[in-house]
Amino acid sequence: MVMTFQLKRPRGQPLGSSDDVIERLSNAFPDVQFRLVEEEPPGEIEILQSAPFYMRLVQSLFFPRSIGFPQYRGESLDFSTEFTFEASEQVRRVMIQCWGIRNDRDALFEKFFDETGWIPAPW
Repeated sequence: MVMTFQLKRPRGQPLGSSDDVIERLSNAFPDVQFRLVEEEPPGEIEILQSAPFYMRLVQSLFFPRSIGFPQYRGESLDFSTEFTFEASEQVRRVMIQCWGIRNDRDALFEKFFDETGWIPAPW
């Protein structure tokens, strides 16, 4: 099971710079490793376009592609969670994808929401 949502601030306020967002997420999820992706990896679009219709449908529903490049991607293997956001001075949202059901992850997110004032929203 994959759950996709976004983190944002109420009333569309920015979350901060890329460095601020990385610091906040790294404090909440200590094992997360972020990397800067300058441009879309070669072949990603071609692979998606050549896939059967049902695969493109699943991709569009569960793995949206609306974060521009350059972007930061961070993975927390301990909590089966991936974070993606644009590399920017004014980050407005973070896309989050979670795999599986993890009660410890839910508790971490609740604590994170309380500490930061960031809110979850549907993607």
